[in-house]
Amino acid sequence: PGNVDYFITEATFPLPIYRWKPFSELSKIIQQFALDAIAENFIPVYLCYNLGKAQEVMHALSPLQKMVQIHGAGFKLCDIYEQFGCDIGRYESYQSKTLEVGKILITPSSSLEQPMLKNIKRKKIAYVSGWATHESRRAQMPIDARIPLSDHIDFFELLKICKQLNPKMVYITHTPNPAIVKHYLDDLGIPSQPLHLEAVDED
Repeated sequence: PGNVDYFITEATFPLPIYRWKPFSELSKIIQQFALDAIAENFIPVYLCYNLGKAQEVMHALSPLQKMVQIHGAGFKLCDIYEQFGCDIGRYESYQSKTLEVGKILITPSSSLEQPMLKNIKRKKIAYVSGWATHESRRAQMPIDARIPLSDHIDFFELLKICKQLNPKMVYITHTPNPAIVKHYLDDLGIPSQPLHLEAVDED
C-alpha cells in the first residue's frame, strides 16, 4: 500500500456508464442549446442546483453575453463567485415580467411543477446533472435535452484515485451500489467496505 491508511470517498455514480466529458466540451453543448432555442424563439431553461451547478452553467454561458435570469435562491449565491474572480456573465434575479425571448433561465428542477415554468409558453428545457446520463430522465421529466454535468467524480475517476492512493482500506459512502464498487476494487486488490453515515437532509 501507499502512504494512505484509510480513504473515505463518496461514490454517487458508481457504475461504468458514468464517464464525464471535459467541461470545455460540455460548455459548448450548453452554449449551443441556448443559441438553438433562442434562434427558434424559445426561452432556454436549464434545470440545475442553485449552488455550484447553476454558477457552472452561467460560467459556460458567459461567452454568449446573453442575459441570464436565475432563481432567487441561486441569485443570492452569485456574489461570492464574482468576488473570487469567476466570470458568470450577465445575470439578474428571475422576474416573470421581464423574462423574454433572448434571455436564459436557470432554476432548480423543483420549478417544473411551479407557475414559474408552467407559465412560459415557448421554452426549451435542459436537465443539467450527472443523473442526466440516464435516458429514462427524458421520460420522467418534460425535458428537451440531457446534459450530464456533475460535481461528483465519475466511476473511472473513482477507480483511478483509489489506484493512485492504494490505501489499506477504502470506505465507501453515499452510493446506491456499494457492492459493485467493492467488486471493482477487489479486482484491483484494494480492500473496501461501505461506511454508513447518518443521513443529512439536502436540497
